[in-house]
Amino acid sequence: MYSIYQNIIMVTVAAVKQLSTQRSSSITVLGMNKLLKEACIPNTLMGYDSWGNFSYSQVLYVIDNIGYIARRKYDSQDASINIMVTKDGLRTECNKTLAKNEVEVFKELGLSS
Repeated sequence: MYSIYQNIIMVTVAAVKQLSTQRSSSITVLGMNKLLKEACIPNTLMGYDSWGNFSYSQVLYVIDNIGYIARRKYDSQDASINIMVTKDGLRTECNKTLAKNEVEVFKELGLSS
């Protein structure tokens, strides 16, 4: 029998999976990170703002051997996100080559190409 906590995690994982099928969302990077943590989905916050200061501009995560990049639409912590997909951890589905640090993070998160 599942505990209430396990049921909450299952519902949260389902919500993350549904959100991940969208190309954009009004959620912020930090909001997405919080949702991923609640769903117990390993993820990595990363990114720098245009001034070179560390600012969480994207969160990378893997579900069912598919990599996702939830990135701010513009340079503000309150910005909504676009969601990009990668199946190999090297290029997105829209054919954008991932940066070296993104490739490394996807490997660490267990995305196998």
